Amino acid sequence: MGRGRPPKGEPIFPAPPAGHLALHYLGQSGVVLVSDKMTRIAIDPYLSDSVPLTRIAPVVCLPEDLEVDHVFLSHDHSDHTDPNTCIPLMRSRRVQFWGPASSMNVLRGAGARPDRLNRIDRGSTVQLGDVTVQAVHAQHTEDSVGYVVSLSGKSVYHTGDTEISEELFWLHSRSIDVMLACFSGRWEAMNATQAANLAEALHVDVTIPIHHDMFAENRADPETLVSAIKGRPASGARVEVLAPGDRWVYP
Repeated sequence: MGRGRPPKGEPIFPAPPAGHLALHYLGQSGVVLVSDKMTRIAIDPYLSDSVPLTRIAPVVCLPEDLEVDHVFLSHDHSDHTDPNTCIPLMRSRRVQFWGPASSMNVLRGAGARPDRLNRIDRGSTVQLGDVTVQAVHAQHTEDSVGYVVSLSGKSVYHTGDTEISEELFWLHSRSIDVMLACFSGRWEAMNATQAANLAEALHVDVTIPIHHDMFAENRADPETLVSAIKGRPASGARVEVLAPGDRWVYP
């Protein structure tokens, strides 16, 4: 397991060793996942200051420098589907964008090229080389989704923005290794107890809190999630707390 930024001059998102995946945390709900075959996908990158809240996390990289092949968006709120991130990225790189209709409509209205936009609904699956991505339920907006990403022989569940709901527990049969838990307890997100309950039910190995560190108006202490997970030792899960810009390799 490793974390931290790569040395100067190396790729921002380098390939992990065989049989491993790399996760780069962008802050808020933004992550980049890299497979051992060097397929790179981003989920919910927010690399601007367009949201009218007080940004306190650094911008990890410029949108046009985001070295990814595909971007998946969970819903149309602007800290998840951000035209100020997506359009510059689209103009500078041959990136395909995926998400529910609401997200695609936002990008289309911002001038996105139609041939770069791909609608994906709850229950749909897409195969991208060695990486499989399935859109799953998220209890937030009418068509919001989370994503289960299979890469390097492992499975990562990005919850998207979601409150706790029965549908989330249906994923218990998916053998999820890592859960990225939308955590804050405000604005239709899980609180620490709910995220810990879900981690235990899904038998995940690692839980990573997200969506708690970007805005001064919506901060939460990830140590409360650490404590809630430790209070369920039978689950076997552990918590990795990442800062924007951190790289984490699993297993």
